[in-house]
Amino acid sequence: MWVDRKNDLKSILESSEGIHLTAYLENKGDLNDLERQLQKMICEATAKLEQVLPQDQLKKFIMPLKLILEDSHLLVGMRGNVGMFRTLNSFRLISIPVKVESKCHLATTFHVKPILRWIQHDRKFILIGMNRQTVSLYSGNQFLLNKIDQVSCEDLVQVGARKKTTRRLQKIRLEQNLGLAISRWIDEKMRALSIEPDQRVFVVKNQGEFSEVLSDLKRNEVRFTEVQIPFDDRRLTEICVEIRKVLTSDVKRLFEKALLEFQFAEDLNLIRKNIFQISKAAVRGKVKKLMIADELNIHGRLDKNSGSISIHPTDLDHEDDDLLDDLAQTVLSAGGEVVVASLENMPSNRPIIAIVESGDSSLARTKVIPLKTRKEGARDEEEAAISTLK
Repeated sequence: MWVDRKNDLKSILESSEGIHLTAYLENKGDLNDLERQLQKMICEATAKLEQVLPQDQLKKFIMPLKLILEDSHLLVGMRGNVGMFRTLNSFRLISIPVKVESKCHLATTFHVKPILRWIQHDRKFILIGMNRQTVSLYSGNQFLLNKIDQVSCEDLVQVGARKKTTRRLQKIRLEQNLGLAISRWIDEKMRALSIEPDQRVFVVKNQGEFSEVLSDLKRNEVRFTEVQIPFDDRRLTEICVEIRKVLTSDVKRLFEKALLEFQFAEDLNLIRKNIFQISKAAVRGKVKKLMIADELNIHGRLDKNSGSISIHPTDLDHEDDDLLDDLAQTVLSAGGEVVVASLENMPSNRPIIAIVESGDSSLARTKVIPLKTRKEGARDEEEAAISTLK
């Protein structure tokens, strides 16, 4: 699950050379609204970049966004929210199936919190649907469903109807042959899929039918969950709603497990709550697991060689970034894990907390850089969170 999505988005997560523009558009199904959001972001980016880029480079940098604005058919086909990721030498436009805040970010790396949240919630599954007419195989996740293959039961098994047997015996043979044929077909397809250990398999069928197929799945060590809805292609939306309830519960359990890890680590004195200590540990590759608050942006700069950070009252220029976002990417690049959570679910309501490797020395006294006065009107909860960083 994590590996596939993370590899797919690797170029975004690991990019670190030059100026990075990240634009998130909230897709409400209104093309005019998307165009207004994009136009606003082009203006904001241009205003900041014209101070640091020559006019020809600025024109080249902004060009992909302007082309989409001029020919917005690409936006029409986007299923979810929109993410745009631009450096001077690359551009990527992707659909983001999680909630985003409509905003433009200019920094030395991409702003990836929504991407990390997407990875965290993405759950792949296999759906096997069976009825008397067809057997169907689908692959899906929290947001999409794709048909892999489908076969008719008539094609799977041919019963010798011309044989002089009673109707009852014919029915028994049909049941036995059909069950065996379905099991073989499923086994062949599943082997070709190379199912991951944590990937869920769901079976949807009529109650009381195909029990021998379920027995074969168990013998083949396929862990599956039955969905108590009769299978019908026309009920796929209803079936997926039930499946995704299970997947959402899985995500919740994994988050609860992560919270327990932080509790156990605190007992072992392996917890760091001070952002200055965490940054020092992160650049040395000493953070095993990092948890950051989703809603907060703590603007500043991270020295990726020393781990020193400075916190700014607002996003000052194209080199400023959300430090929580920067530290998450630093931890990921060193092989650590990152969990994104709402502030209310963060341990002690802190915006950042880390589990470090045993023997880490980042608890040594760290000079804390005083926070500058925030602009009037800054969110109360953000100020309260930042006050806990020291």
